[in-house]
Amino acid sequence: MSENLSYKLSQITLLNSSFKREETINFDDEIRNFVNIEIDDTQEGLNLSVGLNVSITGKIDENIVFEISAYLVGVFEVSENVEISHATFIKYNAPAIILPFAREHISNISLKGGLTPVLLPIINFSQNDHAE
Repeated sequence: MSENLSYKLSQITLLNSSFKREETINFDDEIRNFVNIEIDDTQEGLNLSVGLNVSITGKIDENIVFEISAYLVGVFEVSENVEISHATFIKYNAPAIILPFAREHISNISLKGGLTPVLLPIINFSQNDHAE
């Protein structure tokens, strides 16, 4: 297989999601959100699956008041003849494509859980190395 490949998104699927919060939260206190993002990948034939696992922990002082996680997988069809390498696409491009879907899901689930919508920040994966 050539090092220069083309990628076409065929689907993004939410495979796992969880939400947990304290029954009573003092919303007058500042809630700090801690975000963790992990990336994984597998390839079968011409299909490349890139997983994005996003977890957010909301804390007031040192007390955890909510936890949200979502695992989404983007499936991409791989073909020959483009300028982006396989490693570059997995590390930077695929997560940037999948993240808006995770952002929307997390915002909705936090709102339905009685929180102010939790908005994931915009991440430039080429400047922030989250894959290692």
